[in-house]
Amino acid sequence: HTHSAKAQEFDPITLEVLRNRLDVIAHEMQAAMIRSAFSIVIKEGWDCAASIFDPTGNMVSQAKSLPVHLGVLNSAVRRILKEYPAESMKKGDAYIFNDPYEGGTHIPDQTIVMPIVSGDRTVGLACTMAHQQDFGGMTIGSLPPDATEIFQEGLVLPPCKLVAEGEWNEDLMNVILKNVRMPGHTIGDLRAMMAAGDVGRRRYLEMVDEHGAENVQRYVNEIMNRTERLTRQKIAEIPDGTYSFEDWL
Repeated sequence: HTHSAKAQEFDPITLEVLRNRLDVIAHEMQAAMIRSAFSIVIKEGWDCAASIFDPTGNMVSQAKSLPVHLGVLNSAVRRILKEYPAESMKKGDAYIFNDPYEGGTHIPDQTIVMPIVSGDRTVGLACTMAHQQDFGGMTIGSLPPDATEIFQEGLVLPPCKLVAEGEWNEDLMNVILKNVRMPGHTIGDLRAMMAAGDVGRRRYLEMVDEHGAENVQRYVNEIMNRTERLTRQKIAEIPDGTYSFEDWL
């Protein structure tokens, strides 16, 4: 009966409050990104995603803008963490990545990860993905239907440190801005993603200040466990058998 005793450690009201609060943080991040963005693709198309992750790379909450981005954020964030583990991140850092073969989507989709640091420990990650209006390559918009190799599609970024403790990596930014057709839009949209990350960081730290970092992580883990239980329960309801599906695009 240790399992039921363990379940009682969680106050159900606190659990629900924190669960909803985490959702609200992600939605506020997304709103900040859309409001601050320069390009139509984000501002009107909402071609972006905002999410809070834990330091190990698990998605904790998400804003419901573009489901495909949310699906890919998992692999993109994990790829960044492989290069830059959460414990090595510092307050004011930001990491960027877009390689489709390493966990990204197509080249215009940039992922930015910003650590949420409490004291000197990374307690979470504020993550965004947004489609840039142009990211180089042989056609404007970086989506050439007749490309035969990835180099024709645009600039590929491995996991890179874009900002180090508040200082922008000017060399990297100069390379990016020299390779895009609308540098003003690009810098504006990257800053919008950073603004969203900053909203996520501040809101998450408010929660940590109120409830304590250990306690927040404990409740986050319990939310994850409950999600898994509910998902497995739903899968178990599907009758056994072989299912197939075909589609065309």
